[in-house]
Amino acid sequence: IADGWALFCGGYKRRDTYSLVELQADCKSSLTVNIEFKDERGIRLEASRVVGRGTALHLIHSTHVYRVDVATVVESIRK
Repeated sequence: IADGWALFCGGYKRRDTYSLVELQADCKSSLTVNIEFKDERGIRLEASRVVGRGTALHLIHSTHVYRVDVATVVESIRK
């Protein structure tokens, strides 16, 4: 969660899809976008584990750990 935004890992059959949600002042939220992350080769990340710390999600894929910052995701969808 960062600056009125939250990033969630997908559900049981959509583990590799992430949802960016805008948190609104009236305690409601609205889904902004569903996202699939790709590695440096352009291959979809299939994380074996996802851990949230502070304003980021950490995706563990094979022998790599990827840090996904909520503010960076928000910035990228605004472009």
